[in-house]
Amino acid sequence: LGISTEPDAFSAAVVVENAVVSAVEQFKIRETWSPRESAVLPQDAILASLRIARVDPSEVDVIAFVANSDTAERIIPHIRDLGLNIRATLTPVDPRIAHCAAAFHSSPFDRAAILVLGSGHDTEPFLALGDAGRVELEQAHNPHTSLGSVYNRISRSLGFNSRTSNKVAWIGAGGEPEFLEMLREIVSCANDNTTERVLKAMDWERRENIAASLQSLANDLVIRMAEELLRRH
Repeated sequence: LGISTEPDAFSAAVVVENAVVSAVEQFKIRETWSPRESAVLPQDAILASLRIARVDPSEVDVIAFVANSDTAERIIPHIRDLGLNIRATLTPVDPRIAHCAAAFHSSPFDRAAILVLGSGHDTEPFLALGDAGRVELEQAHNPHTSLGSVYNRISRSLGFNSRTSNKVAWIGAGGEPEFLEMLREIVSCANDNTTERVLKAMDWERRENIAASLQSLANDLVIRMAEELLRRH
């Protein structure tokens, strides 16, 4: 049983003999649910995923959940209250490893370089290497770590949140990268004073052009990161 407790990805999945047999997002089965709820676990999604997979709660062998050490301490007692197999192994999974594994293990490759772009509160892009059944994070310095935070900041200023930030690309399709050099200055300097100065100087009435500039910046940096990763491996 896999559990995601991140507010924007409140969900559960069941794996049987190395195959995903069910996966359920909480907000898709509860019309009244919202990410602002105080629930610690996606209990409805957990029970639904087990029912769909035809797995009895007593048959669960491993419970994997995305969490750091602090979050794990908070979540584990709630997991124990679900009535699952008390002998099941509880396995906290680094969120970065979870993202990499989802990409790598669903790909046709036995070995691959992995690039994950940050979103929501995980804003830093990071790199990894997948080899057979293992995924290892790269510790190499990434000079483009500010991309995620800049993208999120501009997205919010344009009126979008983490669930709707994909609309930046939509409105950017109708604009021109008028502010590209200004955004490059923010990324290259990566300090709060520069960011605030540049953002105040931008014409926020020209939303399409700001979005187009942000997309152009993201395209350039993501391609550069991929090329650098490819060269190293």
